[in-house]
Amino acid sequence: MKYTLIILLIFHVNAAFSQKVSTLDEATQFFISLLMLHELNPIETYESQKINEILKNSAKQYLENESAVNEEKEKILLTLYENGRSEYDDSIDERRMRTRRAICFIALAFQSDPSCRDIFVEFAKFSLSSCDQFSEDKLLAEEKLGIQLVELLFKFENNQLQRQDVTSVEEFLRANSTNLASDVKHRTSLFLEYFIDNLARH
Repeated sequence: MKYTLIILLIFHVNAAFSQKVSTLDEATQFFISLLMLHELNPIETYESQKINEILKNSAKQYLENESAVNEEKEKILLTLYENGRSEYDDSIDERRMRTRRAICFIALAFQSDPSCRDIFVEFAKFSLSSCDQFSEDKLLAEEKLGIQLVELLFKFENNQLQRQDVTSVEEFLRANSTNLASDVKHRTSLFLEYFIDNLARH
């Protein structure tokens, strides 16, 4: 009987761990989907797709606990440099470059040590903070939401997540309700509930 209980306990722990990993994988994929660049200018398509691939690969390495090699980080830093500035500060090109930089910073966060991730997240937020003047509300709202959710993910993984962190995202959802698709709001709410439910047990 004792051995049966031990086996059942081990099975329960393994099942719970597998469910947690599956949920976090799904959450990460959803979060980065909000950050994917959607380029309408065919001249800029290649660069934007390249940055999308950088982000996806960085998130994949994060989920698989793979260590980033220097060449990959150097590629991201080079991309940051190439998207440093446009000719005019108030142009669509400048908005595009600021968004690209934000995505690159999130990619670096995925590839960095846990102690450094918050720095790159803040850089990403700053890159988007000056886009309000010439950005489409829907795109900007999704990008800002994606960055906040990635930040929650990092805090959750590092046992640093507080209820107020989740509340902040909930407030963002309410403030930007008209600029976010119903599906985005619904899926975000589900993952926020998961974070809240696991705060005490994590």
